Amino acid sequence: MTHDSPEQLFENLLYFVQRDPESKWPWIKEHFMSAVAGDVGAAESLAHCLKHCSPIVAMWFNARRVRGDISLPVVGVVLRTTYQNGQILGGFRNLGISTRNVVRMFEAAGPHIMIPEDITTLCDLSEPLQVYRGCIGSARAAQHSLSWTTQRYMGEEFAELHANYDRQEGVVYSGIVQSKNVLAYFSGRHEFEV
Repeated sequence: MTHDSPEQLFENLLYFVQRDPESKWPWIKEHFMSAVAGDVGAAESLAHCLKHCSPIVAMWFNARRVRGDISLPVVGVVLRTTYQNGQILGGFRNLGISTRNVVRMFEAAGPHIMIPEDITTLCDLSEPLQVYRGCIGSARAAQHSLSWTTQRYMGEEFAELHANYDRQEGVVYSGIVQSKNVLAYFSGRHEFEV
């Protein structure tokens, strides 16, 4: 398989995020080139900067990982940043990408999607994990949803948030899960999210 040069990869990404390659993107290009070379800090900065189209960027990085152009740690940090920017699920849904495909990307990224402190926290949580999801809708829909929390009060906050936003009754569901079945743990937004 022939791999594209970093320049070709950059031009390709700009095409997918609908930007003119001749635009004023020197900072973006610099961080992109560093990310392609394996710099996870540059990948995180790039994902923050492109958050308006981060689901597209995450899909692009994952597709290039499959081809062997981008390292797994870089894809993991792009997915984490996209998720923590609040763009991953709704953004993917808007692109017609199923939750199952998002799960597959998370599974492929493995521990690379988490910061070291979150890996440690996940390992230190007592088994089995009690988890909560604040939302609107049925228990069946919640059962197959991502974004649960280990803190009941956080589930209650999300139920209230959804109730206010969607003008429907919010509800908190709870469940039990083994940590080996958790795709990731995120503390970055102080939501204790699994």
